[in-house]
Amino acid sequence: MVHAASFASCIPHKILQPPLKGTVEVDETFHGKDQNKHANARKGQRGPSGKPVVWGALERNGEFRALHLSTLKGFKGAEEANVAKGSIVLTDEYRGYQGLSKVYYHKIVNHSSGEYVKSCYFHINSIEGAWSHIKRQIYGIHHWISDKHLGRYLSEMTWRYNRREMEERDRLNELLGRVAGRLMYMELIA
Repeated sequence: MVHAASFASCIPHKILQPPLKGTVEVDETFHGKDQNKHANARKGQRGPSGKPVVWGALERNGEFRALHLSTLKGFKGAEEANVAKGSIVLTDEYRGYQGLSKVYYHKIVNHSSGEYVKSCYFHINSIEGAWSHIKRQIYGIHHWISDKHLGRYLSEMTWRYNRREMEERDRLNELLGRVAGRLMYMELIA
């Protein structure tokens, strides 16, 4: 049984499941909107305009994982912890993914030159779709998520995404079957 607090937590680079394998799409996204920020508040070191960095990996016909990273430099550790060596890793042209070919069979899709699919198989469209599900949930349901709890929300969202084919009652029963105790407010905000 899993305690409710551990179900909601997300520890970067630490995995509880076996690594993803086969063909794995890897991508990054940035959380938040800039439209209501003052111009001097839009600059930062984490992502574009100071947004929190979210790294994700999606195994084709398999599981989706997303982690809140403190900086853009955390990609290498996240990949090593979540993707099995020798897997086919598909990414966009972002330079943070350089060097993956030493450990993985790495294929790049160059979005900046208008390329979205290479050889009818190499694409990252599936993980882009997963990001759209997550962002719709954030903006449509939660409206706003703090950096402090972003990892916990991502854990819940990826858990739900990985069970999207299940009937709602089965998904709820699986969730309730994992809870082994009450989540206290002080534990949640710690």
